[in-house]
Amino acid sequence: MLRKSAAKVGRRLRLLGSRIERAALQGSTVAQSVVAADSSALPEWERVAGWLPKESLRGWDTPAVTETQETRWNEFTELLRQPGPLGISNESPATAGRENSWPHNLIMTYGYVLGRVLQGSGQSLKMLDWGAGVGHYCPITTTLFPELNLNYTAFDLPGLCSMGSKLLPHVRFLSNADDALKEEYDFVLGGSSLWYSMDWQETLRSLAAAANPWIYITRMVFLRHEASCVVVQRPARYGYDTEYQCWFLNQSEFLDFADDCNLQLEREFYFGPAPEVHGLQETGAFRGFLFRRR
Repeated sequence: MLRKSAAKVGRRLRLLGSRIERAALQGSTVAQSVVAADSSALPEWERVAGWLPKESLRGWDTPAVTETQETRWNEFTELLRQPGPLGISNESPATAGRENSWPHNLIMTYGYVLGRVLQGSGQSLKMLDWGAGVGHYCPITTTLFPELNLNYTAFDLPGLCSMGSKLLPHVRFLSNADDALKEEYDFVLGGSSLWYSMDWQETLRSLAAAANPWIYITRMVFLRHEASCVVVQRPARYGYDTEYQCWFLNQSEFLDFADDCNLQLEREFYFGPAPEVHGLQETGAFRGFLFRRR
């Protein structure tokens, strides 16, 4: 036990040093190439010195994102209704087919998580989807568990909530974080969303407080060796004419902080290697973590 505590303190001291170094970098001038007239000339993924001012990036709350998600909605939900393999994604056109290992792994892993969450709790679930987009995980959830009585709340940016309300009029969409977090949920899903928070620690603490008792943080890149860093993605190949920043978190730092939030790790999941990132030596991995609040 003492050995484990000493190792944890050692990790924190090393990460404290990396945070000081990162803070110094954030004070430096950020390269002006983050947004360019011809974004195709820039790498899809690029490490930057620190969290960039909001006005320097177009981000998620743009018509390019909402229109693309609306365009693919009917195709995606129709594929969900069919009994074939669930190797499908809301970010891919129907022409991509349904036998794709990456989304199949994501959805089947989510099915395991739901089964664990529902074990012994009957067929009702009060759920918060943090960073829900237009609400794709609502039909995914009911496809995996058709008899489930789902009370689904979605939180995201105003434009995505507006589109989601149009596509799923029976779902509660919220764009105010305080409104979303003022109550508890049986299950909190943070799918590819926590890494978009500048203060990810405060966001995780708030999500943990709302989880009674389950929380699943997933579809994020984690690093084993390098310190947490900020990365810009330019997702033009997915049909999104924008760019946004996110954290690639050091896994030990993340898990230590989750422990401080009274979250007990139930299961870790591996989805595959992260893409190559310009300016980052380590190749991270997409992972997910199912926690239960103590």
